[in-house]
Amino acid sequence: MVRNVEWNISERFPGCVVFGRSEEEVQVFNHNENKHQILDFTGWNEFYTFESMAKLFEFVISERT
Repeated sequence: MVRNVEWNISERFPGCVVFGRSEEEVQVFNHNENKHQILDFTGWNEFYTFESMAKLFEFVISERT
């Protein structure tokens, strides 16, 4: 939750909560759109969107390992 405040997540992405991070991206839950997203950490662009956290984790495990 601290990162959500430090990175002004509520201002950049209303309704989003950061729950994961790598060197180049952050994983967020977008409450307003009811979806999980992987966002570019530097430009805050959307990389990928998932219907569930399970699908996001499946992608991260299969693509990032």
